[in-house]
Amino acid sequence: MLLRALVPAALLLAATPAMAASTADVQVTGVSLQLIDLNPGDGIAPSVSFSGGASRGESAISFTRPGSSGSENATFTGLAGAWSPGSVGVAGGFGSAAASLSGGGMPTGSSLSATGSATAPTGGFCLPGDTGFNNCFAAQAGFSASVQPTGFSSSFTLSPGTLMVLTVDATLNASATGGGRTAQFNDFFFTNGDGASANLSLSVNGAGPTGSGLQSSSDSRFLSAFAFYDFGSGVFIPDSESFSGQLGVSFTNLSSGTLEGSFTMNLGVSGTAYGDALLVPEPGAWALMLAGLAAVAGVARRRG
Repeated sequence: MLLRALVPAALLLAATPAMAASTADVQVTGVSLQLIDLNPGDGIAPSVSFSGGASRGESAISFTRPGSSGSENATFTGLAGAWSPGSVGVAGGFGSAAASLSGGGMPTGSSLSATGSATAPTGGFCLPGDTGFNNCFAAQAGFSASVQPTGFSSSFTLSPGTLMVLTVDATLNASATGGGRTAQFNDFFFTNGDGASANLSLSVNGAGPTGSGLQSSSDSRFLSAFAFYDFGSGVFIPDSESFSGQLGVSFTNLSSGTLEGSFTMNLGVSGTAYGDALLVPEPGAWALMLAGLAAVAGVARRRG
């Protein structure tokens, strides 16, 4: 979030640096695949088979500050297809991110996780006299992580007269605690509040229940947290969001033959933390500040 305020530059220079950090995580457990026989008299046992797709996970971190920057990312791909276990993680001085999928290669019993955190670097600054922020050099860090248990999608075949219900137990968290201030000698400064997000989505699509037309089912949760700057107190106000509950999708086959469909599941997190870009005072400003300090010291000596 970008905000603007008229604040004396000297006051901002003397302000306490903001603590900047963002975190987010998604945890999925209790994946359950239930098959309900809608026509017990047909003598066909409910069944579903998945094909195609390949599990995938990714994690990444990055940072930038005057004079240096860096990034790192890593991925895993399930060689055995959809729902194949895998894990990956990266970590550095200003953040970390990890993604994992564990289980036996089937939806039931699988657990998935995406987590990340970032802490802003220090060292940002602005050169005096610039009114367009062209000479401001920021410091910030970010993270992202995601898991797709079926890759972009996985096909399935559902037996006749069957209702398929897939549910997951999920916990999502996102928090942002601080931010960065960008200041100049024209008595303006801008603030960037830290931000974090966490998301989870499920969807199934395919032929309609009777074999004609289309059907689809989806469920999702998206959380976002943004710290904002309170001009009255001069500090960033933390923000956090959380969810704990169950998500689910379903697919129905009322026909006498098998039906084809596709299933997609995505979970991910991302976030950014900002550091201050404070003013580099001009020589005249340094002289004024030093003269002021000397005057205060002289008054204190006389009172003593």
